[in-house]
Amino acid sequence: MKRVQKTLTIWVEPEIKERLDKIARKAGLSRNQIAVNLLTVGLDEAETLKKIGVLQMAVLIRELRAKIGKTFTDTEIQAAKIA
Repeated sequence: MKRVQKTLTIWVEPEIKERLDKIARKAGLSRNQIAVNLLTVGLDEAETLKKIGVLQMAVLIRELRAKIGKTFTDTEIQAAKIA
């Protein structure tokens, strides 16, 4: 029995597309197959975090990590300009 599927269009940065393509090639899957697998795993994890009451905390930690990473990157860029 064929499963009904819906189209989902997303826009990502080129680096994310490249990472997705690399993982798909190594796994021997299409970009669509690996994206669906990753989305499914991510959704499962998010639902588990929500059930145990730490989803918001996980989101805040992820945002903090992104900001810290950007700060380090910006600092490295500034340091390179000075050198």
